[in-house]
Amino acid sequence: MTGKVYNMAERMADSGAGHIEDSGFGPQVLVIADDLTGTLDSAVAFAGPGRRVCVARRVEAVPQALATGAAVIAVNTASREIPEAEALARLQGLFAMLDLGAVPLVFKKVDSRLKGHVAAESRAVAQAAGAARILALPAIPDMGRVQQGGQITGTGVDRPIDIADRFGGGARDGIEVPEAGSDAEIDACVAGAPGGTLWAGARGLAFALARARFGAAGQGAVPFLPAPAIFALGSRDPITVVQAEELADHAPRICAPDGLLQPGGAGAPLTLVQLTDGGAGRPAREAGADFAHGVAALVRESGTRFLLASGGETADAILDRLGIDVVDVMAELAPGLPVCSAPASWGSFLIATKSGGFGAPDLLCRLAGWVGQEESGAPAEPRKT
Repeated sequence: MTGKVYNMAERMADSGAGHIEDSGFGPQVLVIADDLTGTLDSAVAFAGPGRRVCVARRVEAVPQALATGAAVIAVNTASREIPEAEALARLQGLFAMLDLGAVPLVFKKVDSRLKGHVAAESRAVAQAAGAARILALPAIPDMGRVQQGGQITGTGVDRPIDIADRFGGGARDGIEVPEAGSDAEIDACVAGAPGGTLWAGARGLAFALARARFGAAGQGAVPFLPAPAIFALGSRDPITVVQAEELADHAPRICAPDGLLQPGGAGAPLTLVQLTDGGAGRPAREAGADFAHGVAALVRESGTRFLLASGGETADAILDRLGIDVVDVMAELAPGLPVCSAPASWGSFLIATKSGGFGAPDLLCRLAGWVGQEESGAPAEPRKT
């Protein structure tokens, strides 16, 4: 892949007259992640008044994101499920577009259960950023996932995961694995780390870095959630299934057996669209692709103003089919549930993402209660239909 290397003056010229928070030109923060859900979940930590957070859904969209003049740029390399060599090639494409050494804060987002090419990607980013050491901190204490004795344990972790092993080395290899059982401990790690450190972690570390740099984290204003809305559930995780059953008592549901959606049907203020098992034994990837195609068509036909997408690559695939390459992260509707804005041919469009195995049984019902309400920042009773 080829691309333009942006120096500071060029970024200033390309971004127009838009305000860039903090001193200097170009991004003050760069987030690099290997999937869209993780990209958004970490980038939202840096949202705040007067601070634009722009996400490139693919490496190829980085010039478009840089041209916004956003203070925070986040990039989804979409590399978790591809071969390591291809993942590294995508990173090299990013490095050809943006000088990491010129960005004050570079954060390598990794999966909190350390899936993907954690070691290879982290080392590549560290080298490009000129970092001598990597601080490995994938813990998310506020979600019950902590690191103790060099291992990740807690909510959603069946067996302790050795962190240094997944990062490909220990202290003598420049990999530091601190204790992190609370947000306060992560804050202390950030405050005490020397210069030349690459921050590699998950949501917990992203919020700590935002607190250290901007004095607060996740301070974006929660937007009004307009109707019509679609809640597209591409996950078959048991947690999501329970949430869907609760919401189905309050909103019309359209099922997509094995990912296949029939045209039409989204005429209500809120419609639940759920990928279900049709019994044909279709591969998950094929079913997910068809589901995304069907949801995107439904979004266009109904002029959807707010889309909640849950499950793996569901949001990414839907946005791909809608031709949306760049989004602005606005705020969190709830912890781990970021909401973004994007232009669409039918008007303003909001997208929220949720991982499949996340949230209380009534989460979708509470979100449904916010749709069409003047204030989205407080729970409301689910709407009856």
